[in-house]
Amino acid sequence: MPKTAGIILSGSYVAAALVSEFGLLPPSFLPLANKRLYCWQIENMLPHVESVTLAVPDNYALDAFDEDWLTHNHVAVKLVDPAKSLGHSVASVLSGMADDVTEIVMLFGDTLVDGAAALPPESVAVGFVHEYSRWGYCRATANGGLEFFENTDAGHDPSQPVVIGYFRLDRQALQNALKQSGNNFYAAMNIYGAALRLAQSDRSTDWHDFGHINAYFRSRQNFSTERSFNKVRIEKRRVIKQGNDQAKILAEAAWYENIPRALEVYAPAYLGRIGQGYATEYMFLPSVNDLFVYGHLPEYVWGQILGACGEFLVVCRMHAGMAECVPESFSLQTEKTQSRLDQFATSRGIDMSRGWIFNGIHIPSLHDIYLRCLALIPLPQASDISIIHGDFHFANMFFDFRSLGIKLVDPRGLLRQQPTIYGDHRYDIAKLTHSVDGLYDVIMAGILRAEMHHDYAIDLPHYSNRHIDRVRDVFGAMTFNGLSPRSVEIRAMVVLLFLSMLPLHADDVGRQNTLLANAFRLFLELEA
Repeated sequence: MPKTAGIILSGSYVAAALVSEFGLLPPSFLPLANKRLYCWQIENMLPHVESVTLAVPDNYALDAFDEDWLTHNHVAVKLVDPAKSLGHSVASVLSGMADDVTEIVMLFGDTLVDGAAALPPESVAVGFVHEYSRWGYCRATANGGLEFFENTDAGHDPSQPVVIGYFRLDRQALQNALKQSGNNFYAAMNIYGAALRLAQSDRSTDWHDFGHINAYFRSRQNFSTERSFNKVRIEKRRVIKQGNDQAKILAEAAWYENIPRALEVYAPAYLGRIGQGYATEYMFLPSVNDLFVYGHLPEYVWGQILGACGEFLVVCRMHAGMAECVPESFSLQTEKTQSRLDQFATSRGIDMSRGWIFNGIHIPSLHDIYLRCLALIPLPQASDISIIHGDFHFANMFFDFRSLGIKLVDPRGLLRQQPTIYGDHRYDIAKLTHSVDGLYDVIMAGILRAEMHHDYAIDLPHYSNRHIDRVRDVFGAMTFNGLSPRSVEIRAMVVLLFLSMLPLHADDVGRQNTLLANAFRLFLELEA
């Protein structure tokens, strides 16, 4: 029976401007809303095809989690020579397909089409753009066919539709055209169009282009990762944030309103309160959690990113807080953690005084872990109180590669339900550490998952990634306001952070279990 196969052409590397921000990645491997772009592409394509093949450069080493995801979703990986042409990649993929594949749905690696509703047979998707770049075009000919060409130095004509990189074609006709053209893709499309009439399908309204750095950040605006208790609306150049917890949202607004001028450079432009929420400037910058989980940046660049984090903490420390904040700041470690643990235990029916088995090792109860960690954290002194962000982790940071500085969103701004910009400066260091050593963003991406055997036995696989391991090495050699992130007090605070966030993830029990198991991992490393 004839079959339709999907092909995603990601056999070369992204343009230089994107390499400078994400590292050397094939286009389908760019991050988008806490996933790889290929996840969105494949999920959209699968309903319309019997199989999917992803073309990848033959000198690109897939990370283990990429291999797992692609295998789990039955996606074939075809290695192609990145130095050769697009047409050569297409020919290489087609030659390896089963004989019963008669039709191809083909997508460029830097293209995403919402829903990817099936194109009509013998059609090419087009769109209209106003950005000058190197585009492929197609136009109607006098005999009712289509002619394909690329723009030259003559410039860009916005009245001409561009080829967005989404096709539905006959396999044999495409192979023949490629052979006749010497694997020149657009020449092959002209040969194809002369043999079989092609139709244009205008997909301007649901096409997202990730092939150019400006288009990447504009396209990313359409994808959001807000949590269920927040409501975020992204408009053209601003973000409007509201939420179920009014006190929290308004405290965030108050933080932006009350930080000194010296710190405003570390935040997006604050645009004021809107109803029961507030607005800030939208950041056309990469988020640091995307760079950490999905990027392939070298160590020296991570030295710049983490150095920018340290710069912010130094400036915060220059603005001392009030002595009366001392007991309130410690409540983040005591009252909040205890209350959150009780909430988690009650919702899951867990005995706080019962020990656990983690990766085959007997460990103390949740209550004992809490008390042991608390005992390792010296009480804050007045000198520890300064301005803090309060939720200083990678998902709340953007990095500007032009200024080599960070921009921060979603500050905490609350102590014991009272709005404030002050707190224990060690708390921000611990939040940063929970992203790097705590692997919080890896867990949130669904890459690291625990296995619960029964109520009090849980396993967490060892996680190693050559890119992330290098970041952790850079991080471990640094100090922040004179404190090592590997100091006992910071590491103990990180364990408590993971315990305190458990009830916030009740919407995903698998993730909640992973956060719990990760707290156990960090506790054992602390005790070692």
